Amino acid sequence: MTPDRPTKPSHSLQCLGVGEGKACGRRHSSSFLYRFGPTRLLVDCGDGMSHALIRAGAGPDDVDALLLSHMHSDHVGGFSMLIQTLWLHRRRRRLAIHAPARAIPALKAWMHATILHENLIGFELDWVPMEAGKPFVIGTVEVLPQTSSHLESLQRGFGAVLPNTAFEAFSFQLWDGQRRVAHTADIGRADEVERLLRPHVDLLVTELSHVELTELGASIRGNPPGKAVFIHVSSEWLGTEPSLDSRIRGQLDAVPFLVAGDGDTIPF
Repeated sequence: MTPDRPTKPSHSLQCLGVGEGKACGRRHSSSFLYRFGPTRLLVDCGDGMSHALIRAGAGPDDVDALLLSHMHSDHVGGFSMLIQTLWLHRRRRRLAIHAPARAIPALKAWMHATILHENLIGFELDWVPMEAGKPFVIGTVEVLPQTSSHLESLQRGFGAVLPNTAFEAFSFQLWDGQRRVAHTADIGRADEVERLLRPHVDLLVTELSHVELTELGASIRGNPPGKAVFIHVSSEWLGTEPSLDSRIRGQLDAVPFLVAGDGDTIPF
């Protein structure tokens, strides 16, 4: 009798890269592949993610859309390599790229600077500017971008000398009628998580680099998700996982949680 093959969960998160802004040997930069039934969404594409995407078993036509939260290199540094990888692996489906409005000209120029012209790559790109609070639909999933204050201080310091730079940053709610996910990307204040947790979410994917754990824990306890996954963890915690787990547990009460690593697949 042939044993049954394990079935893949209908809703899952594959962590292609969970690292913070500082490169290290253990983690690729930020990139996450969400599966909502038949729909697959790629959130951010940091350095190294193309290799991780292939290792995760994703084919060139599997990803339905790319969401770019903001223009820091650890979230977009693998962009041109992703387009090149999809080209050389012969993607043929259109790819929607949802990004901050001012980021789109820069991303197009980046493609052209690396000789990735639209007439060369073999598939069409739909460039879609995001607006906070305005939902859009990808396949079976409704995406609601929410404003993040992550880049506000940099905009105050450099907005005048970089007038064409995209200083917008977004977090996301993802919802397909069955499961709801909140994905912070990078945030500026812990209380921004509170808005993402309403209505109730099955999975919270939150950074732990730019906010204090005590403040983040208070926001999570106010409207507990089904599960919390910590990403983008500050490098000062690397190698101290038992201590970090203990501190998180003390802040979250009974909320189940995981400190994610590269390659993790998390059902929700």
